[in-house]
Amino acid sequence: MEKVSFKGKTVPVLFYDKYASKGEKPNYTAEIPAGVTANTVLEKYIGAVGGKSKLEGVESYSMVAEAEMQGMKLELEMKKTTKDQFMQDVKVMGNSMQKQVLDGDSGYMVVQGQRKDLSPEEIDKIKEESAAFPELNYLTAGGITLEGIEPVDGKKAYKLKISEKKTAFYDMETGLKVQEVSTEEMQGQQMTNTVGFGDYQEVSGIKFPFKITQSMGPQSFEFLVKELKVNEGVDASDFK
Repeated sequence: MEKVSFKGKTVPVLFYDKYASKGEKPNYTAEIPAGVTANTVLEKYIGAVGGKSKLEGVESYSMVAEAEMQGMKLELEMKKTTKDQFMQDVKVMGNSMQKQVLDGDSGYMVVQGQRKDLSPEEIDKIKEESAAFPELNYLTAGGITLEGIEPVDGKKAYKLKISEKKTAFYDMETGLKVQEVSTEEMQGQQMTNTVGFGDYQEVSGIKFPFKITQSMGPQSFEFLVKELKVNEGVDASDFK
């Protein structure tokens, strides 16, 4: 865009943040400081949220968050364990609209009352999401690469390539995860799903994001966490 000209004059390019305030041009070529690698970024995040021993002591957690959509209340309930168990239920005005359940190597999805079993590919994907702190797995999995530094909400963040379809961003100063971007195919089209994390608060000695912003296509929701419990509030029956 900056090379476009009209009637012999260069067309000015202006930059704005997400609040429509005029800002400076982002620096996409910021150099990565010496000694910083994908693993050091992950280790800084783990330390920032509570430390490895604290995170490894989490066997389960449950969360309830709320958002508004066109005047209607959305409720997000999520439960996870370290045994590849995952339950997520999205409700609109108290009625379940989409529910996903994983219990080990089997699971199902219910969308507006229609139930279907999860495919092996869907099970593998949900298993990745079911980890309470996937960064612990990233450290040992290998293949995670540090792609560079990019601005996220006006602050510089390290960009880690987690897989071909997923990237994660960690604040350079605090070490906290501020965003995840993933792509998936829906009805033959590539969709980008962006999840933002903010307002970190401590629960049982661990920092969790209490503001979760989710954007897919033209839709965007800001979920505020109302309840979060560590190692309580989860039962085997939640995954049946």
